[in-house]
This record gives sequence, structure tokens and C-alpha cells, in this order.
Amino acid sequence: MNTPDLRVEYVATGDMSESMRAAKHALQVACFADVPADEIYEYFVAEPIGSVLAWEGAELVGCVSVHKRTITVAGGDIVPGGYGGTCTRADRRRRGIGAKVCAVAMEQLRREGCAVAVLAVGEDGATVPFYERQGYRLLGRPFEIVTASGKRVLPEGDLAMIAPVTSPDVLERIMEGEGPFFIGPEPGYW
Repeated sequence: MNTPDLRVEYVATGDMSESMRAAKHALQVACFADVPADEIYEYFVAEPIGSVLAWEGAELVGCVSVHKRTITVAGGDIVPGGYGGTCTRADRRRRGIGAKVCAVAMEQLRREGCAVAVLAVGEDGATVPFYERQGYRLLGRPFEIVTASGKRVLPEGDLAMIAPVTSPDVLERIMEGEGPFFIGPEPGYW
């Protein structure tokens, strides 16, 4: 089902108004009410470079945060990006809004020159088919992050997915790697 009056836009973090921030925060609180506050503080601390916002009139009905960082893989630096906190207002789900905000996020990662995109999904796999339709594949091995308190950990209950953005070669190098995939040293994941 399409939403004809949907407006989807990328907004850099520094350009977000207070009303945009408030609307995004309220939507994410509603969508992720089941995530404990201490988990959010400890694991979801990465500062986004921007957000994709989906509006129906003046109402925010979908959003996702867009991230980028530099990491070292197999002795070389790469620039992965990713998006996290994908959410759609409950009464607007199953209308393609999530897919549209993810497509705009992926296009922004392309403009940012990211080699690949990385994201985490719950180990129950409920969102795996959605992200596979966006071009992601399950990594097939653990991943590690740095928490807000500086600990290097394997997040419990999450799986990593990865998609090519500008470099299919980097994607294959990561997919063929051994051991946990480390997305630090910056804290958090998206």
C-alpha cells in the first residue's frame, strides 16, 4: 500500500530543528518502548551524521538515524556506514515507509563514500527479511562493539548484517574474515 502524501528527507544532525528532534525522539520512544534504558545508554551511543525523516503533512511517521565511521579491517582502514533505529509509526506500518527511509539512508551513505553498510538485528531474525530486501546479508559470525563505558563486547541477542554501498570488494573481504567483526573503536552501534 503506498502513501501518496509522504515526504521523505535526509537532514544532517547539525541542521535538525528542535521540533524535528522532539518528533524523532517521541517516535523512537514509542517504537522501542521494550528496550531497557540502560541498554540504550550503554550500546546505542553512536552520534548519527543525520536522520531520514518521513512526514505525512506535519506528522512524523517514520525515521532512521544514519551513521558513518572509520574502522580497521585486515590491516587497512575502511569507511562503513549504517543506519539504526528504523521505525514507523504503528498505525502506518506495512505501507513501504520503512523501505523508503532506508533507501534514502543508503543513498546518503553512498554520497558519504561509505564502502559498506552495517546494522544489527535481533537474533530472532524477525527483521532479517526486511533488511535482505534492502540488499543486506547476514554476516554469519559475531561482531564486537565498544560500549559507552569503554568495554569491548559481543552484543548478546544481536546479529550483524552487511550490504555493499560503494565497494563490493570490501564487502567480500569482511564476509570472508574470521573471528568477530570489530566495528570500534568508536563506542556504540547503530
